[in-house]
Amino acid sequence: MARYREDFYYHNFKLKERQRATELAKARVLGGAALKPSAPAEPLPLPVWAETKEKAAAAKTALWSKFAEGTKEWEEKHQVFGHTQKSNPHRPKSLLAVPVLVAAKDGGRGGKDAAVFDEDEEDGDEVFVGGGASKAGAAASAVAAPFSGAAWGARKAIEGAKAALLEIDEQRRLLQRPDVDDAQRVVIRAALALKFGALQEGLGFEPGVFDQVRDVALLAAIAEQDKGKKLLAKVLALLPSQAPALLPTALRVLCCTQPPASGACAGGAGEDAAADRFALKSRREAEDVLVGAALASVAGSGGAAPAFPFKACRAVVEHVMAPHVRGNGTLASCLADKGRAGLLSAVLKQGSARAGVEALEEPQQAYWRTLTAAFLDLAKRAPTTAVTAAE
Repeated sequence: MARYREDFYYHNFKLKERQRATELAKARVLGGAALKPSAPAEPLPLPVWAETKEKAAAAKTALWSKFAEGTKEWEEKHQVFGHTQKSNPHRPKSLLAVPVLVAAKDGGRGGKDAAVFDEDEEDGDEVFVGGGASKAGAAASAVAAPFSGAAWGARKAIEGAKAALLEIDEQRRLLQRPDVDDAQRVVIRAALALKFGALQEGLGFEPGVFDQVRDVALLAAIAEQDKGKKLLAKVLALLPSQAPALLPTALRVLCCTQPPASGACAGGAGEDAAADRFALKSRREAEDVLVGAALASVAGSGGAAPAFPFKACRAVVEHVMAPHVRGNGTLASCLADKGRAGLLSAVLKQGSARAGVEALEEPQQAYWRTLTAAFLDLAKRAPTTAVTAAE
């Protein structure tokens, strides 16, 4: 029915394989080798319309309902395991009578210094919560909601943004269908605008305002994770205009961590050493992808990306310097990585170039020269203590 969706991962693999082959051929040509003619690539199947997917889903649901009705009597007669409901899944049977800590209620006995009790609804038993605690204190001691931490929020935002990226890719390929008319193009573009908004809101932007990140803490938590770095690289490639808003926070988080050493965990044996090597490889790969995408955004490779403005260059340098000025007072360990050093060098060059192009006033140019000198001074200092986390 929909080869694009059913075989998406296979087609994505073939696209990446084709891209690697193209990059390898370019490297060979730059090295002086002759370019060999390659076989024509198999065209990627185009997505189907939403109505086609809805009809297919409705037909599948009707078929399963028909099978369920035909086998229901036999399953109930023979007590088929997994098909006959034995209890209410929303109210599981209590096998152990275990007291549960609850928050204090209004009108507790004995005032604020008394112990907090709660009466069980079924048998009237009183459950002890704690002594010497007020209502507010008992409420604060209640168990927090699960999956409410910053890391879990970042994971949820990453998954939502990745889902929006897949929908954007499908809608963009849907525009390539030869049978698309003007009315359908309007519908597709409206769906694209909706998915672009969901993608940017998942990265911390305020709805409708995409020149400044509102939730900086969420963006920093996303940039700390390997999958978050890869997501930001995809967003920078898809939306180069968002680089001035995303890169200051992302590079600040990146430069607050030690570069992954290529030779670490190389000689260990066992499952733990293998897991450490895999984690180190994943971190190295994610950082390389993000640094490459950021470098393309700053340098404007390809000519299609907008110029990285002076204001963004200044923000990147300030964000990268700030934790090190208050921390170990040096950028030597951060710039020991070749990719990071090349990226920050490109930011400094772009800032100096844009300062002349944008015809800035003398106070702003003087501040940029002072900022650049302070950055180079931090880069030359010997390391003392490591920066532990981004502030």
